[in-house]
Amino acid sequence: MAGAMSMAAGEYVSVHSQSDTEQADLARERVELETDATAEQRELATIDVGRGLTPELASKVATQWMAHDALGAHARNELGLSDTQAAGRTSHHADGKRGRCHRLKGFRRAGAGR
Repeated sequence: MAGAMSMAAGEYVSVHSQSDTEQADLARERVELETDATAEQRELATIDVGRGLTPELASKVATQWMAHDALGAHARNELGLSDTQAAGRTSHHADGKRGRCHRLKGFRRAGAGR
């Protein structure tokens, strides 16, 4: 019984610590999007060029992401968070409007288990 309690406590701390880190990363991205959206758009394009897109297509894709879900795009592409367990906070567009179905609370680092 004590071993199970210890494991549960360790899991609780691990999940909450990871969540705190992810929320801090998202907060930093929000500030960067508010203060230098142009650089953030270039950053998205650079990531996609690294994945094999032409610079022209990467620029178009980045423009679309910035217009429709800038924070979500940075969470996925730059921070490596996924929305597979999403439920909670909604993302905000670069202009401050709330996204209809873009959830961020459940974002997890790609490859990270719970």
